[in-house]
Amino acid sequence: MDLPNESILQRWLMLISDKKSLLEKMLIITYEKYSSYKEENFEEIKKLIEDRQGIIEKIDIIDLEINQLEKNHLQTPDKLSVFWCDIKEKEYNTLRVLDRIRQLDGQYIPLFQKQLYSLKNQQKNLRSGRKTVTAYNSRATLSQSLFVDEKE
Repeated sequence: MDLPNESILQRWLMLISDKKSLLEKMLIITYEKYSSYKEENFEEIKKLIEDRQGIIEKIDIIDLEINQLEKNHLQTPDKLSVFWCDIKEKEYNTLRVLDRIRQLDGQYIPLFQKQLYSLKNQQKNLRSGRKTVTAYNSRATLSQSLFVDEKE
């Protein structure tokens, strides 16, 4: 195997390792998001969602570089290479972490949707309550709507 292929495999291995560590952080965030949901800490949930989105963007960049390496620079890799075996093992482990995240998201999404529905109903009730209070507290401004009791 020539040296350029070996350096490409090393870079690929490093990228997959970075991706796996980012996915592990995302898995932790997924657990934290659920515990924040149980505590009804919505500010924390918002922060966790933003953190997760940042990780997703980093993973997208890594995936793009991996695809470019695979497509443009890597000639037929030596399948017996130590790097190639490491790459395949790390890819497998990365997919396992990703599957776990998907499973957890599949469990948590219905809970979040239920909470969102509940919040929308509460908001709707507050709006109708506000309209009622406003209607009872308004002063009559039209002279025709005022009446005077002329009893002596």
